[in-house]
Amino acid sequence: MYAGDLCVSQGKIEDVTNLSGTFQFDDPVGLLTVADQLTRQGLTVQPRAVRFFPADGSAPQVLR
Repeated sequence: MYAGDLCVSQGKIEDVTNLSGTFQFDDPVGLLTVADQLTRQGLTVQPRAVRFFPADGSAPQVLR
C-alpha cells in the first residue's frame, strides 16, 4: 500500500520517507499513516523524522 524508506537507530525511527528507488509515493497523508502505524506498534518516531519528497524535485517537507 505504501513504498518508502526508513532508518532505525538504537531502536528509534530516525527517518521515514516516501523514497524507494524508482517508485515515489505521492501522498503525504499516506506517509503520516505509516508513521502513526509504527507508533501504534510501540516504536518511537523521532521528531522531524517523517519527511515527504515531492515528485517535482522540490525541497522535502517535514511532516512530523
